[in-house]
This record gives sequence, C-alpha cells and structure tokens, in this order.
Amino acid sequence: MDKSQKELLALCIILFFLLVSLCLCSKTRTIYNELYLQSSNVEIVKKDSKIIVNGIFKNKEQANETINKFKMFNDNVQEGKISINNDIKANKDKWLNVMQNISYYFSNNLEDADLVFVNNALKLDGSTLSNYAKEDIQIILKELKTKGINVENDIKLIEAKTSKQKIKKQLYELLHSKTVEFEIEQAIIKPETYPLLDTITEKLKSFPEIKISIEGHTDSTGKKDFNKILSEDRARVIKEYFVEKGIETNRLTTIGYGENRPAFPNTSERNKRKNRRVEFKAKFILA
Repeated sequence: MDKSQKELLALCIILFFLLVSLCLCSKTRTIYNELYLQSSNVEIVKKDSKIIVNGIFKNKEQANETINKFKMFNDNVQEGKISINNDIKANKDKWLNVMQNISYYFSNNLEDADLVFVNNALKLDGSTLSNYAKEDIQIILKELKTKGINVENDIKLIEAKTSKQKIKKQLYELLHSKTVEFEIEQAIIKPETYPLLDTITEKLKSFPEIKISIEGHTDSTGKKDFNKILSEDRARVIKEYFVEKGIETNRLTTIGYGENRPAFPNTSERNKRKNRRVEFKAKFILA
C-alpha cells in the first residue's frame, strides 16, 4: 500500500469515527429528551418565610406564571436560577397541576421546605407547626397522585418556640375546618360564626405584641368588581367586630382580594367553597 492509499484509508477511518460520534450524540440527545425533558425541572425553596423559585421551564410565560402564583400567598418571593428549554414536552408536563394545588399550602402551612419537581415526579420535604397542617398537605399530595404524579414527601412536625410560631400555630389550629360564614353575597356575619370570632379575639388579647391582617377572598362566581368590593367589606366587618370586643384598631388591617387569589382552581363547588374564605395573618411579630 503506497503513501497516498494509506492517507486515504486514514481519512476514511477518521470520517467513520466522526460519523459514529455524530450518531451517538444524536442518540444521546434523544435519550436525554425522553428521560429528562418530559417536564419542567423545578426547585422551590422556602427558608425564613422567603420563597425562591429555581428551575428549567419550557418558556418564560410558564416561569412567570409559577413565580406569580406563589406571590399570591407570600409577599417575599424571589426569582432564583431560571432557564428556558423549548425541548420540554409540554403535553406531558404536569407542573401546572402541582402548582395550582400545592402553592397555597406550601406558602402558608410549611415553615421551611424544599419542593423538587422533575420528570413529572414530585419530592416535598419540609417542616410544619401543626399536625392539622401536615394532614392537609398529605391530602393534597394524595390528590396529585390520582393525576399521575409520582409523589414522595417527608414533612416533619416541629415545636413552636417563637411568639410568631406560637400565634401562627394557634390560629391555624383554631381555624382548621372552620369558616367565617357570611350571608350569601353580603357582608353580614352569620350568628353561628360569633363563637369562633370570640375565641380568636381572646387569642389576640393573649398576644398583644402582634398585629393581624384580615384578608377577604371570594370564588369566581359573579362579576369580578363585585367580588372585590364584597371581599373588602367582609374583611372590614370582621375588623369592626374585633374592635367592638376590645382589640385596638391599630393592630388590625384589612384587604380584599376578591377572586384574584384562589387557594384552589375554581373548577368544582368543593374548591369554590374553600375559596370563599377570610384569612388571618400575623404581622410584625416579635420573635
């Protein structure tokens, strides 16, 4: 074999290996897409009441929707490491179901938490002050399992130590499975709700160092403007009730969100009933 033939053979061998490498790269990319790009890859961390959203999303709109959803229930939400990958298979992505169902409880019921969602599997670790809160989160996770999401979780029950944690736990356990009830489409408190409000009043007197934000919410039934005004009026009449019972007015603030902050999607009467709510949130608490 002369020199030119050897050079030609060497070139052919190089081209062959280049072709094999290209095929392997293409195959590897296909496998990667199948295994890792079927869904968004999201990590949401909650620490010291601050929530940070990280992840890989199909598009910027999905990332913004996620951030804004958690902002509904927590004033301190920050964008962390966000990237966009158009190869994500949106038709297999169940992140929307996760976000719609877990964001409320993640924001309100957990002290510290780490939520990881990848390849349509959810892993949630965290701590909570109330066993009731833990049970509620377990119910939500079971519902997500019925929607084809693989769920793992480790929720620990911790002891309330600071003033903030104590009032948060007591308010949650006081309000668990109870609702501040109003006359239909009116800002008139039903008499059967008075004992609940009286008990809350006594709790507020036990913690004079805190202030309370009273937040009114409605479902999506009716006109949006009417729901906004109704939620504001309902929060206001509860404040007036507390003031009449001896709570200083400067400890109480009110806000009405109308239908803009649903705890659950307004897709069933059960969910709508949960969205027709008033929430009490402790503010400016001394640790």
